[in-house]
Amino acid sequence: MSIRLSSEEIQYIHLFESITGAAAKDCIIIPEEDRIIFLVYPGQIGVAIGREGKNIRQLKSLLKKNIEIVEFSQNLRRFVQNCFRTVKILDINIETDNSGTKKLLKVIVRPEDKGLAIGKNKRNLTRAKILLKRHFKIDDVIITS
Repeated sequence: MSIRLSSEEIQYIHLFESITGAAAKDCIIIPEEDRIIFLVYPGQIGVAIGREGKNIRQLKSLLKKNIEIVEFSQNLRRFVQNCFRTVKILDINIETDNSGTKKLLKVIVRPEDKGLAIGKNKRNLTRAKILLKRHFKIDDVIITS
């Protein structure tokens, strides 16, 4: 699947790669939240974060935005786990709506992890929805227990 990047996203990717030494696959800018999400290639997450989070802190200081990094995987289950990195995913189910045109991903977590999966102000859920739509053509994501 081909993703179109704006010139601003390309500039952020170039800066990200020069500071971290990690290769970025995608960049999503969420201006209303002062947040940038970088998607890195498999095996690059440690390099991207840097020792004790050094690279993230440097980017955050330089850009004055919150920085998030997610590791890509072509395996949907693994990618979903990467999107919700602090939560154990029990299962995922893909369904289609009644018209058969929209794909819905249900992410099943332990009841005590549901709030953590959704995140403060739905940050984690929003990140997953954006990334899954762009890279797996998933139209919506629902967290359930």
